[in-house]
Amino acid sequence: MKAKLAPERSARLAEARRINPAAHDAYLKGRFMWGTFTTAVDRGHLEAVIAQFSEAIRIDPSYAPPYAALSAAYVAATQTSFRPPNDTFPQAKAAALKAAELDDGLPEAHAALSQVYLWHDWNWAAADREIQRALQLNPSSVDTLTASEVHALLVRANYQEALKTSQRIVDVDPLNPFGRVQTIWTSFLSRHYDDSIRHSKTLLELAPKTWFGHFFLAMNYAVKQMRPEVNVECDKVVELLAGVYDMQSLATCVWALGAVDDKDKARRLLAVVENPPSGLWLDPVMMAAAYTGLGDIDRSIAWYQKGLEERSPNMVYMKVAPGAWDAVRSDSRFQAILRQMNCPN
Repeated sequence: MKAKLAPERSARLAEARRINPAAHDAYLKGRFMWGTFTTAVDRGHLEAVIAQFSEAIRIDPSYAPPYAALSAAYVAATQTSFRPPNDTFPQAKAAALKAAELDDGLPEAHAALSQVYLWHDWNWAAADREIQRALQLNPSSVDTLTASEVHALLVRANYQEALKTSQRIVDVDPLNPFGRVQTIWTSFLSRHYDDSIRHSKTLLELAPKTWFGHFFLAMNYAVKQMRPEVNVECDKVVELLAGVYDMQSLATCVWALGAVDDKDKARRLLAVVENPPSGLWLDPVMMAAAYTGLGDIDRSIAWYQKGLEERSPNMVYMKVAPGAWDAVRSDSRFQAILRQMNCPN
């Protein structure tokens, strides 16, 4: 093949260290469980992922990869409303910093740190710096590519770069449902709704039992004002959840149903969203989206203000996201919140 390794990769191979087989095995089990999180989102599943990475660290506290993976899992715990930001993000940051301290050449360590800077600290420059370091170390790391795509899309509003990167993620790992989610989100946030619908259907072909594909379809159909299709997809979301409380999916369906003027059905679903199982965090951003669908802009803005105070990671979507965010973006109170987040122009 006569392939040549980049200098960074050659140096990393030259510095290879011994790995504790038991720690590595525990880490790989955690990665497998983490890979199925997209299609099995429930609190117990994510807690098991966190426990698995913690076990790898217990076996070998000097092994860096489990720290980076643990950091990502803690971030996801708040993005999915399982735990509040003041619980997870200090742990996520500590784990990412430890990973970088143990192995500064590990791209996933810098990718994990970038996510803390982006989703919680709102330190946009630091997030970009860590992403660039991670890309330098391994431009084919899915974790790194995902971090790069999110920053390009939500912070710099560079839609073309984000779309290109999301496709790169699929090319690197074509059978991973998580990669398909990136193409759906990126197309939706770039306002390429038909492409997002197409990618959603591809995800459902790959993982038929995931409700994510259906709530993505509901979101896209809502902005296209396709009321019958929104109803079908939201019914499918509730059916596939089968009693599992997934706030993002349920609240998104409240907004979608409201957006197509099926407000009675939206209010009935809102009653479910407002009463999560004991111990779960009620994400203000998801509540704001739900109330936007019902046309209650004052209550929506109040929830966004609460999201600012609690540092909800999903506040990052406020700058560019369509759908629920479009309905309040011109409101001076919404713009004032964005300024407090120091979002770049």
